[in-house]
Amino acid sequence: MVVTCRMEEEHTEETMHALRFGQQCSLVQAQGHLRAVNSSAMVAAIAEELAELEVKIQAEERWENRVVTRLDAEDGEETVVQSVLVGAEQYRRRFEHLLSLRTELLGQ
Repeated sequence: MVVTCRMEEEHTEETMHALRFGQQCSLVQAQGHLRAVNSSAMVAAIAEELAELEVKIQAEERWENRVVTRLDAEDGEETVVQSVLVGAEQYRRRFEHLLSLRTELLGQ
């Protein structure tokens, strides 16, 4: 990052803002390195929680049949049976969130 400044007094305020911005940018670079060091530990923790969630999902999830009446363009009303996966919705939402977080950390 390159910060340019002007020596004239009328540009003092803008120069100070630019210098502070440059200073903040240098902190981001240091934090980025710290995140890279800790990311492997975070990925390992995520993998552990994913494994625990898989066990909970397998134990609680089940298929449920629901009778649904819908409109058909040709035949009018139609009654169908739909199979729906239920019982572990909260675990599945957390599982999907962790998968996306892991993907982000791994840069995929």
